[in-house]
Amino acid sequence: MLCQLLNIAVCGISLRMIRLGLGRQVETVSPADLVSFLKLLWVVYFLVLGGTATARASALFFYARVLSQGPSRFRYALWVVHGLNIAWSISTILMIFLTCSPIEKNWMPDRPGTCIDTKSLWLGFGTPDLIIDVLVLLLPLPMLWKLHLRLMRRLLLAGVFTCGYV
Repeated sequence: MLCQLLNIAVCGISLRMIRLGLGRQVETVSPADLVSFLKLLWVVYFLVLGGTATARASALFFYARVLSQGPSRFRYALWVVHGLNIAWSISTILMIFLTCSPIEKNWMPDRPGTCIDTKSLWLGFGTPDLIIDVLVLLLPLPMLWKLHLRLMRRLLLAGVFTCGYV
């Protein structure tokens, strides 16, 4: 539910960002609109982060509920991935806050101050993001393969779990 609300907020803000210049050449956007656009973009970062983290947590809680009779290794792995998700969320929040000093430089690039290389920032954000997503996708598969079902049924069940997360 929270994930859905965050994603709806992202959609609403994105519609506003279109009016402010999303999709246009930066030279054609007025300075005032550019500042408003960059402020909204900064907010979107947090909303997308929250949506991603809550979607993962939801999938992991679902696994814990449906596959609760699994071995203790599985339950331990669930909590490890939960911990990675929380650590990723906290570190990403810190990265977003610490991108520029002062924070206003994020939406007012002409202000005096410093910003880190955003390519490195997004690589630092995206790599663990991808790894945690793959872990969430792979986590239930060993338990599904142990079920006493025909191969085709196990493949279909794995597909349902994968589609449910993606």
